[in-house]
Amino acid sequence: MAWGETVDGEFSVRSAHALVTRDLSPQPNVSALFSRIWGVVATERAKMFLCLVGNQALMTDVERFWRHRCITEVCQMCKGGSETILHMLQDCPAMAGLWNQIIPRRRRRLFFEQSLIEWLYSNLGDDQETYESVWSTVFTMAVWWAWKWRCDNEFDKRGKCRDRMRLIKEAAKEVTLATNKMNGRSGSVGSIDILVGWSVPSEG
Repeated sequence: MAWGETVDGEFSVRSAHALVTRDLSPQPNVSALFSRIWGVVATERAKMFLCLVGNQALMTDVERFWRHRCITEVCQMCKGGSETILHMLQDCPAMAGLWNQIIPRRRRRLFFEQSLIEWLYSNLGDDQETYESVWSTVFTMAVWWAWKWRCDNEFDKRGKCRDRMRLIKEAAKEVTLATNKMNGRSGSVGSIDILVGWSVPSEG
């Protein structure tokens, strides 16, 4: 007789624990998500922010409340729900109004019904031309600016943006043009690899 959960057939508490706690339910392909995050045409800081979102590492009030760092998990902007990452970036009225302006009416229902990972994955994979750019770029810049505006409001920097939709369109267009120029073409967007190294200097 042998224990089938170890290579040598010997029973161990560790292997038994691994067997009991094993999750066989389908898991999202996070490597594909992060490939899309790093492949999107956007600024590096926006991509880094999306990595935090994908890892669910933003410090929301839900997270603070769980760590006993605040007295409530309710969103302080709208008082209408728990401040999760998805609520902050999508459902909060402070951001939902902007999404309703940007997103075509036929796509709104699916946009607002997805989970966080599905929401990121589907929007970052959409390369339809939108506002002189592609949707994945517009989406990324909108999410990044949503976070900036929210932080400014939280920390009492009351600099109002009169036309948020125009700002996002221009930011997406600017990063698209810069990427095209860097790649030496005016058509489709893409990326190139540049190897950077260091050489030992000569003595003296």
